[in-house]
Amino acid sequence: MRQNEEKQKFWNTHIEAQKASGLSAKKYCEQQGLVHHKFRYHQAKRRKTSKVLSNPRFLPVRIETKQAVTLEVSGIRIGFDPETPAATVAAIILEVSKQNEVS
Repeated sequence: MRQNEEKQKFWNTHIEAQKASGLSAKKYCEQQGLVHHKFRYHQAKRRKTSKVLSNPRFLPVRIETKQAVTLEVSGIRIGFDPETPAATVAAIILEVSKQNEVS
């Protein structure tokens, strides 16, 4: 497992445990030896990611040409074959957006 995935799993586990515990985030962090602001950061990041995934902002696009399609996302140009599956394009756009949030 990559380090980023391990970190995400670590924080997701603690976020779920805090919810189940009934403790405030601050109290939970004190008991677990976690830095409260880091806990809140990952909690907000998780909330934002799940909101994006549950409410995607993509519109259907019909492409009638066989020319390459170029999209610009957050200042980055991405070229696609017109027959690239929409799910693949959406996943790439989501990943680029996430990388720009981290930067």
